[in-house]
Amino acid sequence: MDRRKSSGKTTASKASTVEASPSISVSEAFIVNALCVLSLAFAFWAANTVFSINLVSHPSLTLFLISIAELPIVILLYSRYRQNPQQCSYLRAVGRGVLGVPVGESKLLFSLFDDAFFNFRLSIVSC
Repeated sequence: MDRRKSSGKTTASKASTVEASPSISVSEAFIVNALCVLSLAFAFWAANTVFSINLVSHPSLTLFLISIAELPIVILLYSRYRQNPQQCSYLRAVGRGVLGVPVGESKLLFSLFDDAFFNFRLSIVSC
């Protein structure tokens, strides 16, 4: 008899509710993008004026200096706009941004290496 009572009852599972990320205003989005563009312009200016290098003469050094100036600003600004602020703190979002940079660079490096190796194999086969 207990079996019928327990089988007759159905328990509704709790629906997982994920709160939507808070929308930002147009002016706030414009300010964030303007700050990123200004930091990029400042990095180009500093590379050209202070260090007297440009993308034509020293491309790798120029891009390194631009990334050093640009990355902290972009990471700090965009960490404010995480998807779920209740579960992911600001410092955790900054940490994810900082860890994401070397991971992304290594993925890019390995994909370039794979493409070069594949092209090398094709040139050997076609000879």
